[in-house]
Amino acid sequence: MIDNYVPVVQFTEVNDNYIVVKGDCLWKISIKKYKTPYLWPAIWETNKSELEDTNFLYPGQVLKIPIMNTEDRKKALERSKEFRKNRSLHNNLQN
Repeated sequence: MIDNYVPVVQFTEVNDNYIVVKGDCLWKISIKKYKTPYLWPAIWETNKSELEDTNFLYPGQVLKIPIMNTEDRKKALERSKEFRKNRSLHNNLQN
């Protein structure tokens, strides 16, 4: 689960639904829908009321895929960089 997450963008428009299949994760779904893995936080933010943990998706779950304009995409990519940096710091502290 992502702690202390403050959304940068509120996604209100959804352009698609995605049905989770075995082996899916938000990273893979982001690649399928946005052609980049780094926009997975946007999918999570849109669906966080339905997802207890970003690491647990179940076949048959229906996720909403948000529409992002250029500015939204830029902000989401910046937020993704923060996640990666924080995860790297967290991993280094545990080692």
